[in-house]
Amino acid sequence: MGSAGQLAGAHPAARHVLAVIPARGGSKGVPAKNLAPVGGVPLVARAARECLAARLVTGVVVSTDDTAISAAARATRGTP
Repeated sequence: MGSAGQLAGAHPAARHVLAVIPARGGSKGVPAKNLAPVGGVPLVARAARECLAARLVTGVVVSTDDTAISAAARATRGTP
């Protein structure tokens, strides 16, 4: 086996890295935290955008129970 975290025989270009962003809708400490604007962009959208821009990330999933959070995350599709 290769270095830690590397599959034996796996070519570096063949790796798939999935970023999973948990974005719960019912925050008790800071209500609507994931929709709060940070630099004019909802927090969940900022997290998704950063993951999409990451060089090694090949896919991004936002896990949420809230339709508004889902819509904000989907709005980042195709945005580097």
